[in-house]
Amino acid sequence: MKSFHYLLYSKLTAMNKIIIILFLLIHVAFAQEFSVVENPEVVQNEIISTSESIQTLRASFSQEKYMSILDNPFVSEGNFFYKQTNKVRWEYLEPFIYTVILRDGHVKIRDGEDVENYNLGNNTIFREINDIISGMMNGKMLEDKSFSTALYENTREYKAVLIPQVPSMRKFIDEVHLYFDKNSKLVVKVEMMEKGGDKTVIILTDYQVNTPIAENVFTDI
Repeated sequence: MKSFHYLLYSKLTAMNKIIIILFLLIHVAFAQEFSVVENPEVVQNEIISTSESIQTLRASFSQEKYMSILDNPFVSEGNFFYKQTNKVRWEYLEPFIYTVILRDGHVKIRDGEDVENYNLGNNTIFREINDIISGMMNGKMLEDKSFSTALYENTREYKAVLIPQVPSMRKFIDEVHLYFDKNSKLVVKVEMMEKGGDKTVIILTDYQVNTPIAENVFTDI
């Protein structure tokens, strides 16, 4: 026997059905809109406190690179590793193999068979990229005076909008958006709005927190 709600819905005109569906879609869309966080200091402290408890972290990532010269974003995938203090490994596996290790004031890059080493102290761009990545993981980026920060929230996430204040960084980055899961307080997405309209989006999944990571992960490339 058909339910009352089914019979009622079947009597509606096609136009009325479309109006109802549109209303539901709009309701869902607006439910995910971000609004300003009422107590940003409290949220910021919670995120930083969680980040400070992280000794190690590994995750899978998907990166989308939007460029004005491309019709579709360039997508790459790989693994991310972090270990206190300031040891980071970005490991691209698809569609190419490319590895970046940041550690002890140095950056090591493997591109195919080629390996290059840089001193962060002598390279402003790499140093600032290192500060951004480390700041994301330890939460300190939210209180970094190199950025102006605004916090927003929806039902599932916090979003931190960071605008660089340092001239050297403003040359290549307009804004950085960090998305934190409300339950875990971990970064789940990063958006980098670059000068000229290009954008990089990184989505982090399959988190493993405070599980052992061998030291050679941050040395062998």
